[in-house]
Amino acid sequence: MAQTEILSEAHPAMDYDAHEKSYRMFLRLIQYSAAGAAFILIVLAFLWG
Repeated sequence: MAQTEILSEAHPAMDYDAHEKSYRMFLRLIQYSAAGAAFILIVLAFLWG
């Protein structure tokens, strides 16, 4: 992900490190879910194709 600058008008109570970490975890979950769904479709195509 691109490096972002924290704006001066950003809320100081925001935990930007936790936000970045949870966003990276979300992206990883989406990637693994897509790969898992593709794998299942490929296996089903070979079994019933």
